[in-house]
Amino acid sequence: MAVKYAVKTIQIASELGARAVVLHLGMIQMDTVSKELFSLYDAGKVGSDEHERKLEEFRMLRNQEKGGALDMMLLSMDEVQKAAEKYDVDVGIENRYYFRECPNYEEMGVIFEKFGGGRIGYWHDVGHAKVQENLGVVGTKELLDAFGKLLVGVHLHDVKGYSDHHVPGIGEVDFNLLKKYLRKDTIKILEIHPRETEKDLMDGVSFLKNMGFD
Repeated sequence: MAVKYAVKTIQIASELGARAVVLHLGMIQMDTVSKELFSLYDAGKVGSDEHERKLEEFRMLRNQEKGGALDMMLLSMDEVQKAAEKYDVDVGIENRYYFRECPNYEEMGVIFEKFGGGRIGYWHDVGHAKVQENLGVVGTKELLDAFGKLLVGVHLHDVKGYSDHHVPGIGEVDFNLLKKYLRKDTIKILEIHPRETEKDLMDGVSFLKNMGFD
């Protein structure tokens, strides 16, 4: 059903003249891991021996629990790729916020090794990347260095700790770093939480324009 509706979404995107569709690729059941990572961050323990031990434990648990998830992602992408080519729409696979979500850094590498030359590319959510970096999981630069050549578009927002979707310019995201990976045709989308005021949102737009984002 997920593939069926993804294909339908690509078809509708084509009819509307959209250039790309962003996909999330599911999750693995690991209920308490994110809370434990948040607690380690709150305690200032990211990078400590305890944090490294826990992270290794979580990675092993994720591998044990994922079953055939990667195989299903690859099978799904085969059908999605065909639809993207048929309807002339790019598909961006988004980096995710939670540790349990798919794909992670390693899984993206496998997906892009097989499909990276076609209509399937990388969608970089700057907030998700920064949260993962703050939690010690994977670095923003590591993601962009590995997959930036396949960049379809970006979700732009800011981060405080592990709280994301703030207006750009008030948090910890390094937008100067991001600029180095953008091309003229990279799609740029603001993805801001409704809690933010209209004035703050427009300040965020001004911040990005002053940095050369257009």
